Amino acid sequence: MRIERVQDQAILDLVFGRVKGKVMDDFMPDDIKPNLHPAIIYLACWDGKELLGLNVFMVENSATLDAHSFMLPNSYGERGVEAGKKCLQWIWDNTPFVRVEAAIPDSNPHPKKWVEKLGFTKFGESEGAWWKHGKLWNVQHFGVRRPNNG
Repeated sequence: MRIERVQDQAILDLVFGRVKGKVMDDFMPDDIKPNLHPAIIYLACWDGKELLGLNVFMVENSATLDAHSFMLPNSYGERGVEAGKKCLQWIWDNTPFVRVEAAIPDSNPHPKKWVEKLGFTKFGESEGAWWKHGKLWNVQHFGVRRPNNG
């Protein structure tokens, strides 16, 4: 399995187009495009030549990255867990950040199990913070610290 930092709009559009219905709230425009700002870390996950998806990391502050996962259905299961662990290792090996956080709405429960398998722990909840399917959902907050240094 290979993790690669990418700034390729075609890869971003391909993955984002396949998952945005699951990950976007009710008020995001249909034509939204990923931002190619150099401060955003897009990590493509490959198994051989097969693209498994993207993990996206945005700076929250000087210590913390905000993570968003756009994994494709072919990555579900153990390959997705392996890809997630390798992405976190890439962050620890290539950046100074000591914490990664993820906010997961209750409308999409599958990522909660995935981040827990990556070592994230729940640290909070925002009530009624996400519109999906015409309903307000709670958002769960998870985080993980750099091993042995965070």
